[in-house]
Amino acid sequence: MLELNDFCINRCCAGGLKLSDFVKLANEVGVHNIELRTDIHKGSNFLDDLSSAEFNQLQREYDVHVANISAEFNLDDRSHWNNKIQAVTELVNLAQKIGAQHILFTPIRNAHDIRTDDQKFADLVHNIRTYSDILGAAGINGLVEPLGFGDSSLRFPWVAQQVLQEADAKNFKLIADTFHYYKAQVTKKDFDEKVDVSRVGLIHLSSIPTNKSPKEADDADRLFICDNDEDIMKTIDQTNWFKESNYFGLYSFEPCAPEIDQWSYDKCKQEIISSIKKIIAG
Repeated sequence: MLELNDFCINRCCAGGLKLSDFVKLANEVGVHNIELRTDIHKGSNFLDDLSSAEFNQLQREYDVHVANISAEFNLDDRSHWNNKIQAVTELVNLAQKIGAQHILFTPIRNAHDIRTDDQKFADLVHNIRTYSDILGAAGINGLVEPLGFGDSSLRFPWVAQQVLQEADAKNFKLIADTFHYYKAQVTKKDFDEKVDVSRVGLIHLSSIPTNKSPKEADDADRLFICDNDEDIMKTIDQTNWFKESNYFGLYSFEPCAPEIDQWSYDKCKQEIISSIKKIIAG
């Protein structure tokens, strides 16, 4: 049975709040792990202009720490390579300062991408191998999130596993995301037979309470957890796949609907608590 310590909240759970309020919110719902995002900030950077020392004081005050930083990098993009190396290095240095355990990378989404599947695979291997070395030298781990969209260069977890194996990236693991599994139509049979659970480092959870097909569903439809009979993705059922496996990592809520940015502190708190209860009950 899952407990509060098994949960994490992504900053998009309360994207309209200042980072200081988000950290306080995590403490109030009893969750001690958070995900930061480089695409959400109330200042010039994703720490809302707080210094690393000021943010660390918040972490100590509210007994919260950063499970990962979700970075705005197209994982398999090899253009402007020196700039990418510099940006990754700078993010790694900041991750060290704030005690972040992982940095999360996502692949390219481009409907006009003319690369073959073999070229995409080779670019992923090349970049991950390099990033793995940079992160590893600083004691930071990496996460790769296959995106189920049709225009994604990396859609399926079993392909991502092959990439990590080819890159020999021992400090990288995969993210399993119920939304992206729905988009890519990953089944329980696929998960049981093709996904090595030991390579999964985090699970992202959300629900879509509208009747949208995998092709139609988008990030803007992703809300907090609702009952199975209301959720087209059946996220509670999907979560039970992970519960029944040998996965023992964090379960993080990642509802991306832009309307959440308009919600009050109390509304976000209520939805997080409700989601935790639904996932624990299964």
